[in-house]
Amino acid sequence: MKKLSIFIILLIGVITSAQVPRFAKYNIADTGAQFYFPTEPKFTKALSNDKSEVYTASTIFANVDYGIIAVKLNEDAIKNNDLPEEKMISYVDFLNEHFLKFTKKTDYGKGHTLENQPDVIGILEYGETEDGTTYTVKAWTNKSMIVVMYVGSKNDVNVNFQEIYFKGIRFEK
Repeated sequence: MKKLSIFIILLIGVITSAQVPRFAKYNIADTGAQFYFPTEPKFTKALSNDKSEVYTASTIFANVDYGIIAVKLNEDAIKNNDLPEEKMISYVDFLNEHFLKFTKKTDYGKGHTLENQPDVIGILEYGETEDGTTYTVKAWTNKSMIVVMYVGSKNDVNVNFQEIYFKGIRFEK
């Protein structure tokens, strides 16, 4: 009986000390879009070469890197965005090469959608960096905005947490 009691106490201690992200909804700066994040995001704003607004935020929670790059396309880019999926892929390709620096990656999984937002399309990709960090990247676009979300870790990541994160994006209607 003592062994069982000690085991239960140890098990409760392990469970309560494990870090579980508490995702909350946050605005993506002043874009009108919202997303779920494990900590309050601190966005950095920049302009892309075509003068679109780029907002970035990231955090490491329980050894998992959560990040977001949101691009609010400028009016000219929106007008000329006849192939939004191709434009989104070009942004993700650029990020893979210059920011995430994948040494291995999969082809894009296309055809992803969001509930209640039929005009939003998405792609999925898996990659790995030179140091062995594996990433899952999910990008979304609604023609006027591109959002690239990533989760990276050297260890296994809880799939449920990833899904909350990736599917929690909401674009302005």
